Formats: sequence, structure tokens, C-alpha cells
Amino acid sequence: IDLVVSLAPIHHATDEEQVTWFKACNRVLRQDGVLAFAEVDQGSNLHRFLDGFVGAHTPTGHTGNYLKDDMVSTLKAAGFVEVKTHLHQTSWKFSNLQHMGNFLASALAIQHSPEAIVDEAIRELGVRHEGESVVLNWPLRYVRASKTEI
Repeated sequence: IDLVVSLAPIHHATDEEQVTWFKACNRVLRQDGVLAFAEVDQGSNLHRFLDGFVGAHTPTGHTGNYLKDDMVSTLKAAGFVEVKTHLHQTSWKFSNLQHMGNFLASALAIQHSPEAIVDEAIRELGVRHEGESVVLNWPLRYVRASKTEI
């Protein structure tokens, strides 16, 4: 396997499960293979939004185990030689605030009014307007781990 890609499920795993997954990725990748993923940083506004508002208004709650400061050393302990990360201001673009609220309610199983969801998303994450569109900030840590030097 040349590349393993993952978009934000790692925070649903315990520390031990994360290490097991990192080691499994390292094991299945070719010598010049790469693990690339995006995930939520511990202590970030997105962490607070997900575990706070979303967790309080979903049937199952939400408590994540987000990326910690020692994630680079954890990946190296799992066998990766070089790890590069950067915080990326990922954005979700919507035609209007109502569309944003409806999307977040559906995607995250939030049981609250779209208006309340929008208010909390704006308060915690922030939005900007681009013409007629609304853009929701969704900051993710992008990680690229390789088995050899990049």
C-alpha cells in the first residue's frame, strides 16, 4: 500500500487504539509509503464545539480523544521516520445560515433547532461571508507521516 488516508475518525479511539492503528498503518505501508490524515487538536475551538454543544445535543453524546502535543513522538514510536503537521483552516461553504444549521444537524445528529446550532457554531468556530455564501471555520491538523525521510 502506497498511501493510507483518514479524515477525522481518530478522535473516536483511545490512546492505545490510536497507537495500534498507527502501527498497523506502518506495517501495511510500503517502505516509501505515507500515512496522511486530518484530525481535531485537543483544546481547540472545534474540540470544545464537538464535546460541548454537539455532545450535549446528540443521543449518544460526544467525547473525543483529540490529537495531543505528543502526537509526533507517538507516530515515531509507531515506526514512522518523519512526521510533518500543520493546522489548516478547513472551511465548509453553505448557501446560507439555514443550510449550515440543517447540514450540521444532519451530519452530527444534533437534536436542536438549526438556529441554535448556527448560533453556537458562530460563537465557537466563527463564520465569514463570501458573496452570498456563508463559510464555517473547521480547523483541522493535517498530518503526513512517512516511513522514510521526505
